Amino acid sequence: MSPPIEVMAELFRQLAFISALIGGFSLAFLVQLLAAHFGHRIADWTIGFSMAATAGLIVCAVGWTLSAVVVIDPAAQAETMRLSGTLTHLHMRLTDGFVMSLLLFFVSLGLCGWIRSRVMGIVSSTIALVATAVMFLILRLFIR
Repeated sequence: MSPPIEVMAELFRQLAFISALIGGFSLAFLVQLLAAHFGHRIADWTIGFSMAATAGLIVCAVGWTLSAVVVIDPAAQAETMRLSGTLTHLHMRLTDGFVMSLLLFFVSLGLCGWIRSRVMGIVSSTIALVATAVMFLILRLFIR
């Protein structure tokens, strides 16, 4: 296998791992919120954002895992996908979904403190806002 193909496959594997890891955290967070009986409207919003983040991150993990398989597959169909730009287009869409899902994840983290108290809400929102800003500063270097 040529080095560029191996590099692309490893990139897809790493992105799939990161998506699955954060998606798993989001799912654990979601399960805890669903099991609790808060009765707050903010809890419902937090659950919704957490569900959306979990779903998006799991879709990205599956998409990048399957893309890594296609990249290293010597079959004619895989070669056609590589040459036609299908994988590049899929990777671009998955990257968009990943960034959006991370944003939803940070929104759910920011909202979760408001379920407990106003002070905790301010703290959680501030942390989520700073994390979102830093995430975009880092990602802007890699996303074109």
